[in-house]
This record gives sequence, C-alpha cells and structure tokens, in this order.
Amino acid sequence: MIDGDDKMDGTQQFTQVEVPAILKYPDSILLETAQEITNIDDRIRRYFLQMKAAMDRYNGIGLAAPQIGISLQLITVRRDEWIYEFINPVISWTQGLASDYEGCLSLPCEI
Repeated sequence: MIDGDDKMDGTQQFTQVEVPAILKYPDSILLETAQEITNIDDRIRRYFLQMKAAMDRYNGIGLAAPQIGISLQLITVRRDEWIYEFINPVISWTQGLASDYEGCLSLPCEI
C-alpha cells in the first residue's frame, strides 16, 4: 500500500492505495485497444497512484494501465528519480536507431 495522494492544489491527502497485481499475457485486457481519456478526475489520479505503487512493488520502469486491469490510455515511466505520467500518449516522431534490452512485467521470462 502507499499512503500519499498529491492533490492538484499542492497539498497531500493521505489515503490507502492497494497495489494491484500485474496481468500476464494473454489476458484479454492486454489484447484490446485501451479507451481514450476524455476527463481527468480523481479516478484518473488514483489510477496513477496504483500504477506507481505497482511499479515500485514489481521493480518496473514503466507501466501501462491495462497491465493492472484498467483499459485506459495511461502510462507511467520512471527515469532517474522522476516518474512521468502520460494520458493518451501518441508516438508521433522518431529519429535514429537504438539497441538495448527490454523487459515487460506482463511478459515474464527468465534470462
């Protein structure tokens, strides 16, 4: 559980957020197109808290909402000490090539 909920006005509302389980492929939610977000409200803010809690619990560096059973276009990404939250993300431009190892909490395997 996590116990802090940052409010939009900069104060903090203390709540208890359950750490959700990570869904594994081929769960049906992972196979469908996630819904676009049209309204940012407390429900969306709580989903982000749950996603961050799951990333912490399972040592992830990124997580999409469908991975915790929420079929919405939300992702979180950890880079250095920051966690970024994206709503309705779109990859619109890329440049160059990169090569690296990649993992996925929903596709567990042993290396």
